[in-house]
Amino acid sequence: MAHPEDPRDRDAPRQIHGWKDISAYFGRSVRTVQRWERDFGLPIRRFGMGRAEVVHAYVEELDRWKATAEAEAAGRAGEAGGENGTAAPSGVATAPASGGRRFTRRIAMAGALVAVTAVALVLAWQSRGRFTGPADRKPAVWGATANRLFVKNASGDLLWDHEFPFTISNRPDPLLTDSPEASVRIGDVDGDGRNEVVVRTIPADGRKADHRFYFFDALGSQRWTFAVSTPRTFGGRVFAPPFPASRILLVPRPRPGKDVWLVSVHSPWFPSVMTRLEPDGRVSAEYWSNGYISVAISAVLDGRRVLLVGARSNESEGASLALLDAAGPSGAAPSESARYRCDDCPPGRPYRFVQFVKPARLRALRGTSAITRVHVDDLSRVVVWINHGQDVEEYQGEVIYTLDAQLRPLEVALNDGFQTATDALVRRKLIPVPPSSPAIDEVGTIRWWDGTQFINASVPGGSR
Repeated sequence: MAHPEDPRDRDAPRQIHGWKDISAYFGRSVRTVQRWERDFGLPIRRFGMGRAEVVHAYVEELDRWKATAEAEAAGRAGEAGGENGTAAPSGVATAPASGGRRFTRRIAMAGALVAVTAVALVLAWQSRGRFTGPADRKPAVWGATANRLFVKNASGDLLWDHEFPFTISNRPDPLLTDSPEASVRIGDVDGDGRNEVVVRTIPADGRKADHRFYFFDALGSQRWTFAVSTPRTFGGRVFAPPFPASRILLVPRPRPGKDVWLVSVHSPWFPSVMTRLEPDGRVSAEYWSNGYISVAISAVLDGRRVLLVGARSNESEGASLALLDAAGPSGAAPSESARYRCDDCPPGRPYRFVQFVKPARLRALRGTSAITRVHVDDLSRVVVWINHGQDVEEYQGEVIYTLDAQLRPLEVALNDGFQTATDALVRRKLIPVPPSSPAIDEVGTIRWWDGTQFINASVPGGSR
């Protein structure tokens, strides 16, 4: 089965490999550039250890560093000391250092060290007593510069930072803290009132084996890392690791704290697994899907706490929704086709399972459909928003299904942008012209799993 290309591979940033090429980029010696990394925060990345260690840097990060106060300080240090046999940066002249100038440089460096120490002492004195209570030490927000994570409290004060061997964000700005697409999630997992931090890394070199999750306590101590290591077989085909880290879900639970669910995928669409990890790193549950898991929420339906897991569906070319026992979910999504049935997953099935079939006209579009949102109202009705053109740029048409607590259909409606979006696809000749019947009729059937087979269930049409 062909899988779409990962867009991150197409947009990989430019890299410079090795100390020699990095120093040539600045027109300085290797020793100077190494000192800049050590003393002035020059962003250098490493792989391996000891003699096998390899360094590289991103041009964008180097250019951003040039505009920082640290780079300015590094330039002044170079001007004061000079270098033998090296070219100066643009606009800066250097000269070989004589013995007297070496002594002068040592005196200048000693003076600078005293000045820096004095400033540090003043800042420490001024900030003394700033963290006066537990809230001041509670992780609340995060920021990242490529491979370094900065964790702050609600006031914006830095609590701790951590450097990873890989990037932790492929976006210019962090997403909202509670977004499942964010590379970092912050929440009280233990239920002790102190927030923990879960991180998803994105290796810069594209090696999917290094996509993994990290878990830190409130003080920044790393408790564990996790990556799926068990192969699974679907329809006789073995899907072996790596399963790159995809999403972090912090799901509320009845007792204090939150469950940590980690979504990992073998490829962008199929298969994927949602794994629950305890605060000590133990795997306590897992659920396998025959499509990319996009959303998961906890809810109470008819007095029972459940998980609702939305995913793409390779079998129907649409989307799927599973209703799982929140206390001990296990097993895999059901499938009529052996090709999409897990042969060796843990035993178990969802309480209920529904496939939302892609409309016939929209099947001309590449890819499967995506559940973008799931909501449970006060009457235990489940409302599901589905984008059947998720893989088409700027497509905003959504189908909105309302289901009962058993996931049986109650109503279907179209959002305001559905007609406009599909008409645009027709003009672009991406899908056929619409049928003479109303558009709502194209989405009037779902596939409801009764425990042994899928049953076509008609959905009463609602408003457009």
